[in-house]
Amino acid sequence: KEYPLHVCSFAEYTILIDALWPDIRLPRQLLAFPFLSSSVIALLVPTVTAYPPLNFYAIHQFVMHGMITAYIVARYAGGNGGLPYLLGLAVLIIIVFHLMYALYAALDKRSGKKKR
Repeated sequence: KEYPLHVCSFAEYTILIDALWPDIRLPRQLLAFPFLSSSVIALLVPTVTAYPPLNFYAIHQFVMHGMITAYIVARYAGGNGGLPYLLGLAVLIIIVFHLMYALYAALDKRSGKKKR
């Protein structure tokens, strides 16, 4: 069974909350422990090794996890000084995620695969 949200999907929405309301402490703690470690592990040990290197799924995985990691590192390196840039990066992450997901869904539908 396929679930609609994974750990990194929750990270993307937590990033948006953190960028909009930077004074709330819970999103920062979530970004620091479960989401940073998950995105780094996803970059270090990709699940796409069975696919060709330039497969859409591989590109999606590296782009999204790289953007999540970049936001979290920028957030902790820059503090509250770069909030406009962080908000822009958070919005970009959400837009890229939804565009890539829509493209993946369209490609999956065109491939004629039947759901189990």
